[in-house]
Amino acid sequence: MTTRETLIRLIDQLPEGDLDIVEAFVEFLQQRVRSYDSMRRGLRTAPEDDESSSVEEDLSAAEAWAEYLRGDFVPMR
Repeated sequence: MTTRETLIRLIDQLPEGDLDIVEAFVEFLQQRVRSYDSMRRGLRTAPEDDESSSVEEDLSAAEAWAEYLRGDFVPMR
């Protein structure tokens, strides 16, 4: 059974009065997907960064990378 078929089966089992909630949720999901696709498209088509970094930025990045390699960081969860 495909995902679509499973979803249709589940929706068919819902009481008629609950279908408006499902409709609103599916519309919400569609909006999120379109927004996510738009963001991904923007990132793919963004121009390459052509600004040079400063010496301070390079030193800071090197220090942060060294800390990471030492395991000196707090993972995001």
